[in-house]
Amino acid sequence: MGMANVPHEFIPLNVDDGEVFIALKSTAKSQQFFKSIKNKTLSLVRGYHYQFAALNPNASALEKDFRVQFVNSNHASIESILLKRAQVAPVTWSYLQHYYLEFPDAKTKLLVSNFRDQQYQHGVILNPQSKVSRQQLSKWLKRIKQKGMFERLLNAYQLTSR
Repeated sequence: MGMANVPHEFIPLNVDDGEVFIALKSTAKSQQFFKSIKNKTLSLVRGYHYQFAALNPNASALEKDFRVQFVNSNHASIESILLKRAQVAPVTWSYLQHYYLEFPDAKTKLLVSNFRDQQYQHGVILNPQSKVSRQQLSKWLKRIKQKGMFERLLNAYQLTSR
């Protein structure tokens, strides 16, 4: 499906993000734990596209190829690891940082992979029929960046911009 056939305008933010794998430190003693996820129970967000699964969001195909439990959000994926309902979960790096801000104790309990399943850049998708024009939104974003607000937001979630 994707956005290819949906009218839109894209404003790049040049912010890097992506999915990392998480597991309980008590179970995953080192990065080696993430080398093979094939025989581990995975907590996956229903409908998401994961690089390790060839970007196929089809639940039946995922269940055929992996031991899977489906959840509805990154939050639920993290919780499923902490509650020992799954062994590994790919989660968005920026969301994981948000989760740590709300639940700082989780940081001591989770092992995070040193590699990303996917890497991408954030941007703003704008409906061409929106009352806010691309030019106006770009102007606001520029002002936010000039005032240092954008950088503070990125720092809060340990994100970087180019």
